[in-house]
Amino acid sequence: MYSLNEVETTAKRAAWGAGVPWGLAEDAGKAVRWLAAQGLPGPKSLAQLLTGFDDNPYQLFSPQSDAGVWIASADALCPLVSGAAVSDMAATLAAGRTIDFGPCFVPILLLPFAAMAARLTDGPVSVAWNGAAFTATPNALLLDASPDTLQVQSTRAVTWSAELKAKRVFQPQERLPIAAEDWTALLAFGHRTFAPDTEASRLAGAGAGETDND
Repeated sequence: MYSLNEVETTAKRAAWGAGVPWGLAEDAGKAVRWLAAQGLPGPKSLAQLLTGFDDNPYQLFSPQSDAGVWIASADALCPLVSGAAVSDMAATLAAGRTIDFGPCFVPILLLPFAAMAARLTDGPVSVAWNGAAFTATPNALLLDASPDTLQVQSTRAVTWSAELKAKRVFQPQERLPIAAEDWTALLAFGHRTFAPDTEASRLAGAGAGETDND
């Protein structure tokens, strides 16, 4: 079990280590923290996303419009940059417009951005994919989904709207267990942000090095 502060810090560093721009890495940390606070698989979802992106230019997964549908140059959209873009357009959703996505990786990572948009507009924001529907309101998360839809790694289409599509209130859990392999994967990405050890740094760093001060 980890504190929400630990979850946010580790997720942020992992995203940065995987090549996500720093501002968006901060958004990733907050998104994973929000999901974890809801009892949803935030750390696992980010580990899946970063593993899928690894060794690929991040820009390939950014949204661009094609006949009114947001798509990526690569196989699917990044939920972090796409969700942040929709949050910036929250007023558009409040005006009743629907935004359609093409394929999207790990779509559950869109939900924190829907919650942000709901707070900005003081109204509902719904996100739906593969028969699952989630509605964020300024104070709650509602859903109409099976457990399987919480774990999908990629979906063929996502729709955003200001309609109330979900049916029941989601009950947050007080604690969320994090699988060791997911936590280890995030730590491995985060480790890339550290400067590599050298003989000089080891001698100049913490510890006695070759000098015994006792």
